[in-house]
Amino acid sequence: MQQYGPIALSAIAFLLFGIIALQNSAPASFTLFGASSSAPLACFLSGTFILGLIPGLSFMLFRQKKKAISKEKEIEWDKQDQKLVKEIESDKVKQLEAKIETLETALKTALAKKK
Repeated sequence: MQQYGPIALSAIAFLLFGIIALQNSAPASFTLFGASSSAPLACFLSGTFILGLIPGLSFMLFRQKKKAISKEKEIEWDKQDQKLVKEIESDKVKQLEAKIETLETALKTALAKKK
Protein backbone atom coordinates (compact mmCIF):
# COMPACT_ATOMS: atom_id res chain seq x y z
CA MET A 1 0.00 0.00 0.00
CA GLN A 2 2.93 2.35 0.63
CA GLN A 3 3.94 2.26 -3.02
CA TYR A 4 0.52 3.52 -4.10
CA GLY A 5 0.41 6.37 -1.56
CA PRO A 6 2.31 8.93 -3.69
CA ILE A 7 0.32 7.95 -6.77
CA ALA A 8 -2.97 8.39 -4.90
CA LEU A 9 -1.87 11.77 -3.53
CA SER A 10 -0.84 12.87 -7.02
CA ALA A 11 -4.20 11.79 -8.45
CA ILE A 12 -6.09 13.69 -5.73
CA ALA A 13 -3.95 16.79 -6.32
CA PHE A 14 -4.49 16.51 -10.08
CA LEU A 15 -8.27 16.28 -9.60
CA LEU A 16 -8.24 19.22 -7.19
CA PHE A 17 -6.23 21.37 -9.58
CA GLY A 18 -8.52 20.33 -12.44
CA ILE A 19 -11.63 21.35 -10.52
CA ILE A 20 -10.06 24.70 -9.55
CA ALA A 21 -8.97 25.30 -13.14
CA LEU A 22 -12.40 24.47 -14.60
CA GLN A 23 -14.18 26.74 -12.13
CA ASN A 24 -11.70 29.58 -12.77
CA SER A 25 -11.29 29.57 -16.55
CA ALA A 26 -10.76 33.33 -16.83
CA PRO A 27 -7.36 34.41 -18.10
CA ALA A 28 -4.77 34.95 -15.42
CA SER A 29 -1.59 37.02 -15.57
CA PHE A 30 1.74 35.45 -14.76
CA THR A 31 5.05 37.26 -14.35
CA LEU A 32 8.40 35.52 -14.08
CA PHE A 33 11.71 37.41 -14.09
CA GLY A 34 10.08 40.43 -15.68
CA ALA A 35 8.38 38.47 -18.49
CA SER A 36 4.62 38.70 -18.32
CA SER A 37 2.17 36.21 -19.77
CA SER A 38 -1.58 35.81 -19.76
CA ALA A 39 -3.32 32.43 -20.14
CA PRO A 40 -6.18 30.50 -18.60
CA LEU A 41 -5.56 29.40 -15.03
CA ALA A 42 -5.78 25.76 -16.16
CA CYS A 43 -2.61 26.18 -18.22
CA PHE A 44 -0.63 27.56 -15.29
CA LEU A 45 -1.92 24.92 -12.87
CA SER A 46 -1.29 22.08 -15.31
CA GLY A 47 2.19 23.34 -16.09
CA THR A 48 3.06 23.69 -12.43
CA PHE A 49 1.65 20.26 -11.67
CA ILE A 50 3.64 18.64 -14.48
CA LEU A 51 6.83 20.46 -13.45
CA GLY A 52 6.38 19.07 -9.94
CA LEU A 53 5.38 15.63 -11.16
CA ILE A 54 8.55 15.07 -13.20
CA PRO A 55 11.03 15.24 -10.28
CA GLY A 56 8.60 13.34 -8.06
CA LEU A 57 8.33 10.44 -10.50
CA SER A 58 12.08 10.50 -11.10
CA PHE A 59 12.68 10.20 -7.37
CA MET A 60 10.18 7.31 -7.07
CA LEU A 61 11.83 5.45 -9.96
CA PHE A 62 15.26 6.02 -8.41
CA ARG A 63 14.06 4.59 -5.08
CA GLN A 64 12.52 1.55 -6.78
CA LYS A 65 15.73 0.89 -8.70
CA LYS A 66 17.76 1.24 -5.48
CA LYS A 67 15.43 -1.24 -3.72
CA ALA A 68 15.75 -3.70 -6.62
CA ILE A 69 19.56 -3.51 -6.48
CA SER A 70 19.44 -4.00 -2.71
CA LYS A 71 17.17 -7.03 -3.11
CA GLU A 72 19.55 -8.54 -5.70
CA LYS A 73 22.48 -8.09 -3.31
CA GLU A 74 20.48 -9.70 -0.50
CA ILE A 75 19.68 -12.71 -2.70
CA GLU A 76 23.35 -12.98 -3.68
CA TRP A 77 24.42 -12.85 -0.02
CA ASP A 78 21.88 -15.55 0.86
CA LYS A 79 23.34 -17.79 -1.84
CA GLN A 80 26.83 -17.19 -0.48
CA ASP A 81 25.60 -17.96 3.05
CA GLN A 82 24.07 -21.25 1.87
CA LYS A 83 27.30 -22.13 0.08
CA LEU A 84 29.28 -21.36 3.23
CA VAL A 85 26.96 -23.53 5.34
CA LYS A 86 27.49 -26.44 2.95
CA GLU A 87 31.27 -25.95 3.09
CA ILE A 88 31.21 -25.87 6.89
CA GLU A 89 29.15 -29.09 6.99
CA SER A 90 31.57 -30.66 4.54
CA ASP A 91 34.51 -29.57 6.70
CA LYS A 92 32.86 -31.07 9.79
CA VAL A 93 32.40 -34.36 7.98
CA LYS A 94 36.06 -34.32 6.88
CA GLN A 95 37.17 -33.60 10.45
CA LEU A 96 35.09 -36.48 11.79
CA GLU A 97 36.46 -38.81 9.11
CA ALA A 98 40.01 -37.76 10.03
CA LYS A 99 39.29 -38.41 13.73
CA ILE A 100 37.85 -41.83 12.91
CA GLU A 101 40.90 -42.65 10.84
CA THR A 102 43.18 -41.52 13.69
CA LEU A 103 41.24 -43.63 16.19
CA GLU A 104 41.34 -46.67 13.89
CA THR A 105 45.09 -46.26 13.52
CA ALA A 106 45.51 -45.91 17.28
CA LEU A 107 43.31 -49.00 17.84
CA LYS A 108 45.32 -51.07 15.35
CA THR A 109 48.55 -49.93 17.01
CA ALA A 110 47.20 -50.78 20.46
CA LEU A 111 46.01 -54.23 19.30
CA ALA A 112 49.35 -54.88 17.62
CA LYS A 113 51.20 -54.03 20.86
CA LYS A 114 48.90 -56.28 22.86
CA LYS A 115 49.82 -59.33 20.79
